Amino acid sequence: MSPPPLIGVITGVDGVVVEPLRSRAALFRCGEGFITSYFALFFAFFMFLVGKIKYMLEGRCGYGFVKPAEADLHSGMAEINAECRQWEEGGLEETEKARLAEMPFWRRVWEKTWQF
Repeated sequence: MSPPPLIGVITGVDGVVVEPLRSRAALFRCGEGFITSYFALFFAFFMFLVGKIKYMLEGRCGYGFVKPAEADLHSGMAEINAECRQWEEGGLEETEKARLAEMPFWRRVWEKTWQF
């Protein structure tokens, strides 16, 4: 007997002969149940609510969103453009080699160990 579709969604079992659910233990099986499948969704919503409540309790007016008319999109652009220029124009390998050349041997080995 195949489980009804709702039980298959809740338990993660689909098209397999199973006994009817007699306890809620099936919900807590490792990686197969409703709770483990949707934990991130509930956790993200919970953290969003915690952030909103914290924002309001700090005495800030509004709901924590910036209005598009008040958003500052231009300050700090010089720093961002300088960093992007480094990636777009190249020269990263030379910069990295120069940075490593200034280090002692043991530090170069350590740095190269963690490069992927």
